[in-house]
Amino acid sequence: CNKYEAPDFEVPKYNGEPANKTIQDIIDVYEAHGSMDSICHAGETFIVKATVVSSDEGGNYYKTMVLQDETAGIQMQINASGLCHIYPVGQTVYLDCRGLVVGNYHGVYQIGWIYQGSVGRVDQNFLSQYLHKDGLPVDVTPMITEITSPSDLNSSNVNKLVRIRNCQFAENAVGLPLAEESVTTNRYLARINGSECTNLATRTSNYAKFRKHIIPGGTGDIVGILSVYESS
Repeated sequence: CNKYEAPDFEVPKYNGEPANKTIQDIIDVYEAHGSMDSICHAGETFIVKATVVSSDEGGNYYKTMVLQDETAGIQMQINASGLCHIYPVGQTVYLDCRGLVVGNYHGVYQIGWIYQGSVGRVDQNFLSQYLHKDGLPVDVTPMITEITSPSDLNSSNVNKLVRIRNCQFAENAVGLPLAEESVTTNRYLARINGSECTNLATRTSNYAKFRKHIIPGGTGDIVGILSVYESS
């Protein structure tokens, strides 16, 4: 064996330009243009301080990271897996938006590189150009948005970490695994706090490590990232 000295652990520290924008400012760029657009232009500084709220550890997120701040949440498309080992949940990051574009995929705001006229994935070899870690991961519990009725399932909460309170799965989903073996699967919920809900589902990849978990009956809470596709 060739023995070596383990490197000293250093807490990441961001020493770049201070944050001067928010995630909502990124979304506003898209809204002002009405279609995919560069987030910032030549000579403009566009730095956002945000927190990582998604994880690909379980296999349900793939080459995607969700960032959230006090104003909104957004997806970042990244051509890399195992992101949870580098950017764990609760990691504070400074996002330098120079060179990135923003788009909207069926209701979900996304950022990344431009690819064939839409938002594509940032190459992992260039990721450190845009994402800069600061400090150790923090507890994201204070960032959770409480969903207590179907009316809370609105666009302002998309791409946010949410807790769906007192919800029940539809009877035809109880007893089934979260996902089938061969396809990403939607299992719909029937009620939130007693109110009927018809367009909310857990969406689980057939590659997810937890896809075989059996859906329970009764009432409970679900924590996850709220996403959207058209009206679902």
